[in-house]
Amino acid sequence: MDNKTRRALNTAIGSANLTVKSIASALGVSQSALRRYRRGTRPVPPKLLNAAAALLRYQAERLTTKATMLESFAAKTAKRED
Repeated sequence: MDNKTRRALNTAIGSANLTVKSIASALGVSQSALRRYRRGTRPVPPKLLNAAAALLRYQAERLTTKATMLESFAAKTAKRED
């Protein structure tokens, strides 16, 4: 595997990870508040739900882009092996 392909794979896999810390930061809330929302011990404001939905959509778009890139690398590698 060449370096460009390896970097693409590592970037794609790394992009899939969302931590509580990164989600809380992106939503502008503390980690403890996010945990309370997730446990149901604190009511979730609709504005936060919309922000979380937007964050997940953005993440899905990024992952789709990375997946497409990996498929492109796979196709190029397969052609070279033929």
